[in-house]
Amino acid sequence: MIALIEKTESGTAIEERLNRLKMRFQCFREDLVEDLHKQTLEWVYLINLAKVENWPALRVRLAQANRYYIAYGKNLHSEKVVEAMRDGAYDVLDLNDSDERWTKSLEKAERSQCLWMELYGGSESVKEEDVLVGDSPAIESLRRTIRRVGPTDAAVLVMGESGVGKERVARMMHQGG
Repeated sequence: MIALIEKTESGTAIEERLNRLKMRFQCFREDLVEDLHKQTLEWVYLINLAKVENWPALRVRLAQANRYYIAYGKNLHSEKVVEAMRDGAYDVLDLNDSDERWTKSLEKAERSQCLWMELYGGSESVKEEDVLVGDSPAIESLRRTIRRVGPTDAAVLVMGESGVGKERVARMMHQGG
């Protein structure tokens, strides 16, 4: 099943495409992204980046939920495709792509997500010791940085004196912020 993240009206190009491909789909609001678990294993999120209101927050939520997502749009420029892939998209589809390309991509994403669940069993919950404590400007700045950098594949060096919480920061970044 495709979980379409957008406010859409009946009869849009994406709905017509999914109906033509005989893909089951359901529309979701951005704030309703669910963690990967066995009951929703077949949901692959499909996102029109042009219509997402708060992309950085949604990107973090998808990473925390261990969800695959596919970005799509019409007449996409290479810059937008590279940006979506850098941000973790499983694939990027153009509405001008063939039905075969759409079908293969959506089915492959679903199979890969099922395999991930089989191998790793879904997401782990955040442990209490992984939470940064405090509300100073420095801690708030660190949290913002972790939320921004955590879901990316950037290499990060965490430095500090012994006992300052480098391991906590590293775990939070690994979990996507």
